[in-house]
Amino acid sequence: MTQTVSLAAFGKPVYYPGIQDLCRWAALCVLMYHTHVRFHKDKHFGVEVFWGFFEFGHRGVDLFFVNSGFLMVMLTHEPAQKRRAWRFLLARARRIYIPYLQVLAVLSLACLLSKNICPTAYAFVVKMMLMNVFIVPCEDLNAFVPVVAWTLAHEILFYLMTFVSLMLLGVGRIVFVAWLAASTVISLAGIEVPFPWSFVFSLYNMAFGLGF
Repeated sequence: MTQTVSLAAFGKPVYYPGIQDLCRWAALCVLMYHTHVRFHKDKHFGVEVFWGFFEFGHRGVDLFFVNSGFLMVMLTHEPAQKRRAWRFLLARARRIYIPYLQVLAVLSLACLLSKNICPTAYAFVVKMMLMNVFIVPCEDLNAFVPVVAWTLAHEILFYLMTFVSLMLLGVGRIVFVAWLAASTVISLAGIEVPFPWSFVFSLYNMAFGLGF
């Protein structure tokens, strides 16, 4: 049976069949990509295991971000109100941080017990540990435990920009559109910008904008 995602629009629940299915396909694509990385020919005497078939799986991340854009526009379909904006931000924070902190704690403990498990750029220093807890964007993705937390950093940026558009009403919408437009121009024109601006105006913002 197809599962659904319930969204609140105009004060009553609205159901969009297939959203969960899209999330599953995106997760499967990402799993395929990591399978490709695990069995890369450089690790297996130059032999391309599975003929590189799963390399396309990284596109699952794009699908996740497009899905996020669609969900955000439906969640914010009602006339913007500041109280609702705060409710939206807190709900999104709970959705990310409650499961993330549990995974972070387990993996950090495993990393402490065995250095071989740690990402290459990670170190048990206060600054880096706090950056992991709050999912602060890093230029070197190997500073994250787990490394895939970099996708959550982008999700948080999407949520914050949506929150700004709700809080500031008309001005916020202008800021939101300008952010997406700048991201698109920088990405399509191939303009190189230094970190953290390369994160703020990332190519992935285009996928989020397409969802909108």
